[in-house]
Amino acid sequence: MQKRPDKISSSDFPKLLLISELSLSKSSEGRSANPTLYNLFKTYPPESLLQLVPNNTLKLSPPVAPHQNVVSYSDSFFPLIRNRIGLTLNRYFIFLNLSILNLLNLSHREKIEEFSPDLLLLCPITLSSLIVGWKMANKLKIPFLIYFMDDWIAVDQSLWIGGDTQSLASYLLQESKGWIMISDYMQEDISQRLGINGKPYIVAHNPVEPLTLGPNNKESTREKFRIAYAGSIQTMHSDALLLVAEATHYLRKEGIDIELVIYTASSFWENHQESLIKFEVQYGSLLPYDELLSKLSEFDLLLVCTSFSPHVKHVVRSSLLTKLTDYMATGRPILSCGPSYSACNRFLEKWNCGVVCDHNSILEIKKVLKKCIYETEVLLNMADKASTVLKENFSGAVVTKRLHEFIIQVDACTKSDL
Repeated sequence: MQKRPDKISSSDFPKLLLISELSLSKSSEGRSANPTLYNLFKTYPPESLLQLVPNNTLKLSPPVAPHQNVVSYSDSFFPLIRNRIGLTLNRYFIFLNLSILNLLNLSHREKIEEFSPDLLLLCPITLSSLIVGWKMANKLKIPFLIYFMDDWIAVDQSLWIGGDTQSLASYLLQESKGWIMISDYMQEDISQRLGINGKPYIVAHNPVEPLTLGPNNKESTREKFRIAYAGSIQTMHSDALLLVAEATHYLRKEGIDIELVIYTASSFWENHQESLIKFEVQYGSLLPYDELLSKLSEFDLLLVCTSFSPHVKHVVRSSLLTKLTDYMATGRPILSCGPSYSACNRFLEKWNCGVVCDHNSILEIKKVLKKCIYETEVLLNMADKASTVLKENFSGAVVTKRLHEFIIQVDACTKSDL
């Protein structure tokens, strides 16, 4: 790599074609990681950025100004069935969808060639952009970077006419000019598993600016202890979240005034509604991203959950949830409930800026929650530490500068090799 430029001007930025199921949108209606990509690239010169996304992404999470230079493609030709019949038929529909996507000619090629990108950035959340990214790199003969937000490829064994997940992912990771990863843990896991060493990489986590809080936000004067959980409720979260919900339920039975409020999309709430209502969990709906941090700053404790199930260990071990830096920006204490190998637990322990519970027993979770309720000074000190860590390491200015410099250096190196 060349020496980093002291100052980046707009002319330094390569023309970037961003290929992903995510868009530069603050809306998490389509994908919960959309705000992360928006935060990472909102200061990238809009004239030097073109997005290539699936049609459904463009419909649910259209990019916001000024980054509205976007083209879309179809990746769903046979709709999936949302009932019991679908449990049998959907695997065939997925096979057909992937096969058609792999065999079809690339859409909007003329517009993409007119844009004339210097570099591709693949940010695959599913197989859709993994396949399209490979096709685009192959057809246009353009160097590319690859960015993984979680290690979903570790266990995906999908097949289609002309390819399979493991072969394609390994090829792209090997042939890419550099990696962008959500955590060091993920880089280590993927390198060891695939035997790919020495690849240039950086970590790019969700960059957030700390909220400016008044003195009244420092300590709660309410009698009720309020906990908030914000974000999706996937397999990698659900069992730990339900354990905390059950623990708060039993604490209420012991006379402790405690409340858990969940801010998530209605589909996630409905999937777990029966259990959550049984434990008297409150539903706060899905908040717009611009309102989320302010609302979370009203709570006494913010909850991160990662699954104890061995079936999703590969994701939990390496994926650093984007909500962590959102939480750190609020000035409120953080509790991470998950196994000891959880990337979220390890992150909070590394920076000493949050409480960790690595037990899946209700008794142990209750003990940790009681400490959070009564040891307020310790928690507030951790919250202050989290704000400092965020400002110095994960603020927008720090993370985006590091990311942009990496992209510029990779582009310069590829051009010098020609």
